[in-house]
Amino acid sequence: MKQRKVSVSRVFQTIRQHGKKPTCSTATAPVQHNDGRPCNSVHEKLECWHSHYNALNHAPANSCPELDSAALNATPDTSIPDDVPTLDEVHRAT
Repeated sequence: MKQRKVSVSRVFQTIRQHGKKPTCSTATAPVQHNDGRPCNSVHEKLECWHSHYNALNHAPANSCPELDSAALNATPDTSIPDDVPTLDEVHRAT
């Protein structure tokens, strides 16, 4: 692997540049009820987030007997490697 000579001052300049605090705004997007009305209080915002996460964490779907049976009876495809890639394979992929 070819190495480049990098000056120490350039390294420290890069570290200082990336170590600065982000310049983006810390303002957040408005939180809205499901019907589009804006939340007017912290309590309303918390309730909307609570409702949102409850919807995401719903119970799992009912099982499908046909799919379960197909999975149990499936034959593994041994032509597909499932081992860790070699270092050479990683280098060729990049």
